[in-house]
Amino acid sequence: MGKACVHWVALVLLGSCSLDERRVGTPTAESCADPSCALDASAILPTPSASMGGTPSGPGTSESTSGVYGPGTSETTSGVSSLADGAACLSVSRAMDLQPSALYFVLDSSSSMLEATGSGASKWVDVQTALRGFLAETRESDLLVGLQFFPLLVPGSKFVCTSQADCGPRGGPCFLSTCLQGSVITPCATDADCGSMPETNPCVPFGLCSGDMDLVSPTACVLPSTCPNGLGTCVDFERTCTNAIDCDPARYATPTVEIGPVASTLPSINQALTAQPPQGSTPTVPALRGALDHARAWAQGHPNQPVSIVLATDGLPTGCGPMPSGALPPIDQVLALAREGASGSVPIRTYVLGVFRPGDQGTIDNINAIASAGGTERASVINDEGRVDQEFLAALRGVRDSSATCRLELTGSDRLDFSRADLSFDDGAGTSSLLPHVEGLLGCASTPQGWYYDTPLASGLPKNVQLCPSVCQLVRSSPAVGLQLEIGCAG
Repeated sequence: MGKACVHWVALVLLGSCSLDERRVGTPTAESCADPSCALDASAILPTPSASMGGTPSGPGTSESTSGVYGPGTSETTSGVSSLADGAACLSVSRAMDLQPSALYFVLDSSSSMLEATGSGASKWVDVQTALRGFLAETRESDLLVGLQFFPLLVPGSKFVCTSQADCGPRGGPCFLSTCLQGSVITPCATDADCGSMPETNPCVPFGLCSGDMDLVSPTACVLPSTCPNGLGTCVDFERTCTNAIDCDPARYATPTVEIGPVASTLPSINQALTAQPPQGSTPTVPALRGALDHARAWAQGHPNQPVSIVLATDGLPTGCGPMPSGALPPIDQVLALAREGASGSVPIRTYVLGVFRPGDQGTIDNINAIASAGGTERASVINDEGRVDQEFLAALRGVRDSSATCRLELTGSDRLDFSRADLSFDDGAGTSSLLPHVEGLLGCASTPQGWYYDTPLASGLPKNVQLCPSVCQLVRSSPAVGLQLEIGCAG
């Protein structure tokens, strides 16, 4: 058996980044989580009306596609109509509750984060540098932050292994041996793992032919042996535990650092960043599911404090564990999770920061889709051939600015007709507009100049009015901005 050599296709080489994981992309200036996105009222607000109480209109239309009221309109597509000339039982000016941000960072620490950037450092070093710098400059602010990594390892398992014992009870087998027969590598620990014919299909130690330059489908060989066709000798390579990556969302729902004020969490985050080694693949599905579960539970325990997820990654989602028959691809599962988070009874927005090489529009489209599904319009795409530390820090500042929420508290709900309401915006320079009502946070992705009730009318009585992030950013940046909310009378 010492002379045996077969050409196996290594379907999984853990410890390196799969081609699906290492998607690349180019920067985009369109991300409104980026500070280069100018706070220009004319760019995000509807057509201005003649006065605070005026009604913007489009030529020859009774209703605009954005939900802005037009002449003769009695109702927008969202189910909330203009007050028009009706009596108002609630009239509130400005009185905004400007709430601080709570950001729950979910950082990709997969093996590909060890790749070098344009600065010469690895992506992991640059991302850590940017995050530490961001936390240092916000230490005295009212910002709240928490931290989780992905992937996590199953308890008791290492990632790199030299023996089966390194993988613990759940992380194995160690990628040391394979069943002899077949055209693909079949990890095994004992002959019993290879079927009922150990005489012809034993579990054997294997290596790779030293002269084979094919990194996608390298020629595997039985240790020790000489490879045929001038491919050198059979050599060892770094082994990994084949089931080391934890796919349980409950693990990711327990934060590495709980959400709290920057001043109190900064030491723990610094320590966690230092201790976390980049390794493994990109199990975004269980990581995002766990992060959303924790963020939602935290928000329910802090009812006056909204929280957003900041998903930072350098790869598209990879599979985690066995894929059930009929299961959606990982990217589609992530989109569904982000959409569910943003549209839930406790909305959780998902910001996406992607670190990629330029040139792959497909990847940009995918991470923008995740951000849009998560209610944050577009991702921040960072060129890993440039200064990742600087671009990542700028993106974090943009997220901080756009994640803060603005809301108007509602009182006397028993006498209000929430289906008839106007929210007027005055830019402080003599121009005013009616802002369109949208259905929840997800509606802000297509109509960023809008507002929404915290509770959809079909589900109960609203407690407050929320501004879409783009409008909120304008309001927070300019004391001259005016707001006027009027809601009709019930009955």
